[in-house]
Amino acid sequence: MIDLNKEMDREGFVVGAPGLFEVADQGIESQFCASYTCGNYSHRGLTYGPFVEHHTQTFTAFAECPECGWADEL
Repeated sequence: MIDLNKEMDREGFVVGAPGLFEVADQGIESQFCASYTCGNYSHRGLTYGPFVEHHTQTFTAFAECPECGWADEL
């Protein structure tokens, strides 16, 4: 199991989104994650994890399993 927050921190990302990222977009991705299934144990209902690297305003987001930590980039 990986700790997604620690891994993203090593890569220079913090939890959040760029200032110009629409709140509505995050809501859509969050809803998608709620219906997404874990790749390890088929747990349904994953957590939305947005990350931003502020210097470049690079954004990425993951669907993460709350039970085993499996994550998939959206």
